[in-house]
Amino acid sequence: RVYRHYVDRYGKDSENVKLCRDGYYYEPHVAERVFRDILTEQPRIRLFLGNRLQEVMRTGNRLVGIRAMDRSNGNLTELRGRVFVDATYEGDLAAFAGARYRLGREGRDEFNESHAGVIYMDHRNRTLLPGSSGLGDKRVPAYTFRLCLSTDPANSVSIGKPDNYDRSRYVNYFDDLKLKRIPSAVVALSIAPIPNHKTDVNMKPWPLGFPFAGENYGYPQADWEEREKITKHLRDITLGLVYFLQNDSQLSEEDRARANKYGLAKDEFTDNSHFPWQLYVREARR
Repeated sequence: RVYRHYVDRYGKDSENVKLCRDGYYYEPHVAERVFRDILTEQPRIRLFLGNRLQEVMRTGNRLVGIRAMDRSNGNLTELRGRVFVDATYEGDLAAFAGARYRLGREGRDEFNESHAGVIYMDHRNRTLLPGSSGLGDKRVPAYTFRLCLSTDPANSVSIGKPDNYDRSRYVNYFDDLKLKRIPSAVVALSIAPIPNHKTDVNMKPWPLGFPFAGENYGYPQADWEEREKITKHLRDITLGLVYFLQNDSQLSEEDRARANKYGLAKDEFTDNSHFPWQLYVREARR
């Protein structure tokens, strides 16, 4: 569907079709439109937006219904069924229903996995670093946001200094540069081109200056009020990192110039200041 969208709109031999890579790379608003079209074609699917699981109803071991709350007005909707699928990142439905789950990483000895548990690795030569105990814990991989940034000045919104900007979060990138662990500070961003002069941008975890590690602790089992605080915190760190790369005077002019080619895509996430709604929850309950 995504591939067909770009072919129909721009032509089979267009640059945008090449950049969509058979439909696997796309602009966020295109993905949303295609997904909504797919749902609309199914007359038996009812879509409830902006709702959050509130409680479950069980008969013995069996899940027979749920109640979801509309976040805009607090109204509850009761839904009953024979089968329920938890397709969320957080896995609240499965947990509320009483399903067993794991959280965090197993220790090295539990399944005889040499790279399980607490591991520190030098990405340049794939060697383990001191402090790699192999012990298990309840921590999960760092969460980030997948930004949609544009290189088109006519379709870009500049990133200002976040209210909670803390430069000290990012100064460890200078150690990475000094010790030649990274060739440029902009390596902090993982940048993939997508159609219409936009990019899919993630935060690269290779540099030891990576500021997101541990900032999501507690998210998987937290209530939604606490999750929203963590999400806001990670949003601030994300915007702060881009601001740092674009403006910090200690960085080279070349790095700042490279970073300043990008701005938030003006025509994406227009109902959220051009910033993604969804936190990139790499792992939660399993």
